[in-house]
Amino acid sequence: MIVHHHRPVRSTVVGLIALGLLPLAGCSGESSQAPPTAGTGAAAASGAAAAKKATHGGTLVPLGNDTIGETTAQLEFVLDPDAGRLTMYILDAAAAKPLSTWQKDVDIMVQLMTDDGSAPQDAQPFKLTLKGATPSDVTEMSGQSDELKGARKFEGTFKIFLIGQMPFNGTKFKFPEGTTSKP
Repeated sequence: MIVHHHRPVRSTVVGLIALGLLPLAGCSGESSQAPPTAGTGAAAASGAAAAKKATHGGTLVPLGNDTIGETTAQLEFVLDPDAGRLTMYILDAAAAKPLSTWQKDVDIMVQLMTDDGSAPQDAQPFKLTLKGATPSDVTEMSGQSDELKGARKFEGTFKIFLIGQMPFNGTKFKFPEGTTSKP
């Protein structure tokens, strides 16, 4: 007698999505009930971020593979301009559940911006180090800088940030817009 062991299709798909490998996977023979998404690339990721609600009332920044137009994760930035404190929450692609990273801290180069989107003449870019709130499985990081006191708008650039095995090198984002780009 031959016994067939079937792995549930749903858990396989979820695993492939988590690894960012779903576009590389072959067809499972079952049709998908998911509606098609509009657009591709960074524009679609930015549009998808705008459609999602930020869990902590901050600004969502989509991270993903711009080549295939897939958002892998969302970063939510919350700025307390009175204290000059920036907090970053690491969330799944739907911005619903926390994701963790093994990184204890991340450096962001920050350039303050005026309301019209230009850099003030007297403001130089500065490094802000966000540190994890817990010693392992970091899902939230924060940092404080006097330069952020009173700030409402800035551009930030990650030197390197890892979520799982996926690196995000040189990702630039705008706060409070939430858009991303490569420098």
